[in-house]
Amino acid sequence: MRAAKTGKLKKGYTNRESEIVKKLLMGTSYKNIATELSIGIETVRTHVKHIYRKSKVQSRAELAWKLLAVK
Repeated sequence: MRAAKTGKLKKGYTNRESEIVKKLLMGTSYKNIATELSIGIETVRTHVKHIYRKSKVQSRAELAWKLLAVK
């Protein structure tokens, strides 16, 4: 998980979105993300929608592929 380890994520994410991306790449569930960040699960879903839109992806797997792909 190169992006999660180095902290280098696509520009354009908010700080909170970056935190959530790292947790998504580690396989953390929405429920656990919400608990760990002390936010509601619906807030996590909203952030994930924004992350997917900014990344032009439609799934966690696609996000991981796009962020971790070696160029």
